[in-house]
Amino acid sequence: MEWRLRPLDTLFFRGPLPFTAGESVFLPSEFPPLPQTIQGMVRTALLEAHGIDFDRFALDDFTAPACSLCTNSAVCQVPGIVGRPGSDLGTLDLRGPYLIHHDTRLYPAPGDLRWQHGRITRSAPGPAIQCDAGSVLLPEAQGGTVSEWVTESGLITYLEGATPPSDQFKATPSLLTLEPRVGLALDVATRAAREGMLYSIAPVRLHDGVSLGVRVMGALESLLTQVPGTCRLGGEGRVVEITPHKEISLPVSPTVEASLRATGRFRLLLLQPADFAGSWLPSGFTDTEIDGTTCWRGTLDGVALRIVVSCGGPPIAIGGWDMVKREAKALRWCVPAGTVYYCELETGSDVQRVLQQFHDQKLGVNAPMGFGHVVIGAWPAREGGDAL
Repeated sequence: MEWRLRPLDTLFFRGPLPFTAGESVFLPSEFPPLPQTIQGMVRTALLEAHGIDFDRFALDDFTAPACSLCTNSAVCQVPGIVGRPGSDLGTLDLRGPYLIHHDTRLYPAPGDLRWQHGRITRSAPGPAIQCDAGSVLLPEAQGGTVSEWVTESGLITYLEGATPPSDQFKATPSLLTLEPRVGLALDVATRAAREGMLYSIAPVRLHDGVSLGVRVMGALESLLTQVPGTCRLGGEGRVVEITPHKEISLPVSPTVEASLRATGRFRLLLLQPADFAGSWLPSGFTDTEIDGTTCWRGTLDGVALRIVVSCGGPPIAIGGWDMVKREAKALRWCVPAGTVYYCELETGSDVQRVLQQFHDQKLGVNAPMGFGHVVIGAWPAREGGDAL
């Protein structure tokens, strides 16, 4: 099921930057929100809908009550769905967030698309270049980056091995506006202004017709429709309106499957940041040299493959707040959304299993929250990067 989240005010999503009283002056909102922020809102909405005391639940001092909304009214089913504080994430399975603009879904634009000589081009691995990682088939990524968002139709075009037209892209400023605000700290005792305590934040205001979307799975549809009309999301206690919609998916195009069977290679595109335990590679991949060229070999969800190279932005730092320990979480370095991995199957790998394991699935740490959402795209033979 898809939940659409329409903000009723500005939204503010805290990033990893410090904001210490008396030291930090300005803090803009991060956007889009991270999967862990959205999953917290989804779990809170389900708990509230079933009348569960969130404070007691967060402290793990909780016994599931009788619940008239659940099939078995003797015991509420929601605690098993949302999990328990700490490492238990329950059965809930999320994909998102993404943007929705007038019923059109928008996803992060692939990192190997470039704006060059007045048109959009697709990058691909070029001739081997000696670098700190060895002799690597680095992408021939010339020109400027495209706009940050691509429509679902444009994404499907890209995955099929073609270049989406420019009208399938949206720039962030066309979807939202930053609204800087100035605050002044007050003395608790006197309620007077404290010297040197001016600060400023910049929440985001989504434009008319723009909302957030998240696919919510892992529970009966009847439970996922029984949610409050509104819920708080992000910092500053701002509220979004929740509207459940019919489940959607991103099916594999026959063109992508045909390309994979013909060439034995594919693009793996991240639609959400991926947590690979601080690495740019999934766990278990190691560098190796084949015919003088460096690649990275390993097994991903039981599929033996080679990663030729990746193309994307710099790593992003993700922190957060631990509701149980009441302290900041340690920063984690993650691969950003939009990153593209160029992959080749090892001899004997099952193409059908590749499609089932990787397309519209999730990889890495905290996958149930929504991290590491990936889709498979074609890497046609005409795009160079000869097989190793």
